[in-house]
Amino acid sequence: MSEVVPFRRFLAAKLELSAARAYASQEPSITLSRQAGARAVSIGEKLVQSLQEDSPLKDPHWTLFDQDLVRTIVEDNDLPPGTEQDMPEDSVSMIGDAVREVFRKKPSDWTLFEHTVHTIRKLCDMGHAIVVGRGGNHIAADLANTFRVRLVGSFACRRDHVMEKFGMTEKAADDYLDTRDNGRRRYVKAHLGEDIEDPASYDLIINTDRLSDDTVVSIIIHAVASWSDGPSGLAKSQSAAEA
Repeated sequence: MSEVVPFRRFLAAKLELSAARAYASQEPSITLSRQAGARAVSIGEKLVQSLQEDSPLKDPHWTLFDQDLVRTIVEDNDLPPGTEQDMPEDSVSMIGDAVREVFRKKPSDWTLFEHTVHTIRKLCDMGHAIVVGRGGNHIAADLANTFRVRLVGSFACRRDHVMEKFGMTEKAADDYLDTRDNGRRRYVKAHLGEDIEDPASYDLIINTDRLSDDTVVSIIIHAVASWSDGPSGLAKSQSAAEA
């Protein structure tokens, strides 16, 4: 991967076009929450490719912020080198964390979360961003241009996927799923006071058990396209802004 993180390419493209049209709250963005093992990585990669090349929402500037989201947050907020290692998708003791901030001269978990909020809202507000995890659906809940998706699946199917993908034993796969799901649940609860499993926090929830990646991608794209043209989506938001 290029040394230039996706955020810089994404931002440069947006700035280049800013004179032609305003992007804020007009072009759609997507937040993608997921249970571990629900194939969010492969689905996210195919989703951004489809959105860039062939879909009702086709635009070359669609960008996926998944594995690189933490590096994007660090870069966007000029945080110290190595900060990525202090940003797991989990929560820690706020008291102990504050002590570490004083003695280690590094940002606390809460400070890093504030930077996370800043960056995720910026990405979503600019449009054509797919932001994976870190409570993005709650952070961008009030942004009229952001569609919130969650990928779920049965424990058995997610276990099978993890075992095949990483070559894990059944026990290791069970631990992997439990660790990541519990960590993400704690992260959202600690920082946002929300339940990550609350269905009301999403516009679309997809069980990936019996659906291929391509089918899931198609469902998301058509849902976002219909929503953005519908009476409660971007069409209404843009009309109100232009009135």
